[in-house]
Amino acid sequence: MINTAEGYLKAAIQRFQEATWLKVGAGEKGIPTRTYAPGAIYLAGVAAECLYRGFVLLENPQAGFPPGEVHNLHALAYKQFLKNVNPRVYEEQARLNAFLYDVWTIDHRYRDHDALTAFYRSARFMRYVRRGEGDVVKYICGKVMEAVSRLFEAAATDRRFREVDERCRH
Repeated sequence: MINTAEGYLKAAIQRFQEATWLKVGAGEKGIPTRTYAPGAIYLAGVAAECLYRGFVLLENPQAGFPPGEVHNLHALAYKQFLKNVNPRVYEEQARLNAFLYDVWTIDHRYRDHDALTAFYRSARFMRYVRRGEGDVVKYICGKVMEAVSRLFEAAATDRRFREVDERCRH
């Protein structure tokens, strides 16, 4: 069931697997970036959102998500996820989370490659893009996938997450 901790954590794992398949699978088959990158970015962000929601519900199964927290990665991360992260990796996780807060929005579900290019080329996001980078969406896609992958590594330090992950694999 999606509105339980396990439901959100399973959804997080599955959405990230789908995002990975889009980015890696399509990329290896020579499919143009404009075809897969928008979907991979969107699904990776949804995976992060589900991961954060799952951690909130692990701590408090009765927790609700007020309208201001719906799809708000910043609010969700600080509500519980970052509290559970090992102090040794907290600073890195906080930095990765800040990147995700900036570059991901639920509105990406409506953006095609050209719309995402325009979105990321705005001055606010160019600080993340290396000078001379050809396809800004491809570059951001790689960075988003890397950031969400690191979130899953941090989540794996929690025994409860590992148990759900193990059940998902069988």
